[in-house]
Amino acid sequence: MSRNNQYNQRFWDKKAYRYEKRALNKNSPSYSICREYVKEMVEENAHVIDLGCGTGIMSEMLKDKISSYVGIDISSGMISMAKGKKIKDDDNKMELQKGDMHNTSLDNHIADNVLLCNVLEYSQTPEVVLLEAKRLSRPNGLVITSTSCYASVRTPLDLLTTIRVFLARTFKLMPYIRFYTFRKLRQKLEHSGMVIIAEKKLKHMGKTRLFAVLKT
Repeated sequence: MSRNNQYNQRFWDKKAYRYEKRALNKNSPSYSICREYVKEMVEENAHVIDLGCGTGIMSEMLKDKISSYVGIDISSGMISMAKGKKIKDDDNKMELQKGDMHNTSLDNHIADNVLLCNVLEYSQTPEVVLLEAKRLSRPNGLVITSTSCYASVRTPLDLLTTIRVFLARTFKLMPYIRFYTFRKLRQKLEHSGMVIIAEKKLKHMGKTRLFAVLKT
């Protein structure tokens, strides 16, 4: 495992509980909008792979809509919390694995939908993550993404958020994070060889985010 991955693993192990609490907080609209967008875009009875699954929030929300779910995350702490929710999985739809979203070692074309929620901005090689998602997806499958765009500054509050994230990254208070604009992120997605068939921008309370659905 690379030094960067080791740092990311330790960071998210420590932050797993806080991440879960923040994501479920009603005062964090970007998380709730992300969940609703994903729920809307995921296909009925789909076989889903969630790269960077975190604490399993998506699996819990989707379990009544999908056929199966495989969640992969580099953090043992995140996976542990996600497995705690698996107790409620009466149909055994959920599978959770510790692993690297850049190279999962899973078979080709086994998913109808692949989720990349809040992960591309944390990767130093996002093109590799996109290629892995494409490899895992069946032909004409969907890759559903949600990505922070900290460089898309529109308001003073946007600028303040961007400065805070920049300082946190600089002083090693958070992992590496890439500062996308909407345009640069869209270019990165298009260069993956997949086609953007739907997108939505979020600009709220200093949060800038691009939701996009890619067709393989």
